[in-house]
Amino acid sequence: MNYEGHDKFMNKENKISKLVQQTLDIINNGKKDYKELIAMYNNSQKHEKITDYEREILSDTLVSILRTKYPKQSSRILGNKSIAAQELLEEMLVKVKEEFNWESNKHGKHVKAGGSMISGKEFVCWYISYKNSQGWSCGFGYIQVTPNDLPYLEINKREISKNSIFEPTSKKYHIHSKQDALENFKLLLIDMIE
Repeated sequence: MNYEGHDKFMNKENKISKLVQQTLDIINNGKKDYKELIAMYNNSQKHEKITDYEREILSDTLVSILRTKYPKQSSRILGNKSIAAQELLEEMLVKVKEEFNWESNKHGKHVKAGGSMISGKEFVCWYISYKNSQGWSCGFGYIQVTPNDLPYLEINKREISKNSIFEPTSKKYHIHSKQDALENFKLLLIDMIE
């Protein structure tokens, strides 16, 4: 993959050197094993002759491959992939509990791992949710489909019933719009909290 042509407004600092482009080509050919990729990652972090932009491109590429091909091993070096999701949702849960009685929640009172992450369908999926005694549920999720995708927030509402005639609703938000997502979640909770 040649990164040089992706941004027509690049300046000198954002160009990819021949050395870094060759390294990216080697990384992307898929022939390197876990140890070789980790060594390349470590070398890219301390190499003095590359720019910060090149270091970022190398890091992003290597992290994406490592997290996809070697998820368990890479978490030891790169850290837990779920930390950002868990921290953001813990923060949202504290704010929600300040305004709403969370004790009547029939769906757990903590941040939960999504089934789609557990089954491997999504890279990161964590959520908080509220379910009332009438079978209505609303959720606030943090989702990242693959290591290459940007994470996003999702607010949803649905009736938990096999015979529901209501179509579930869902709205996605950029991570930086967490306050807007929280306000939408609170509006759903107003109608649902018992």
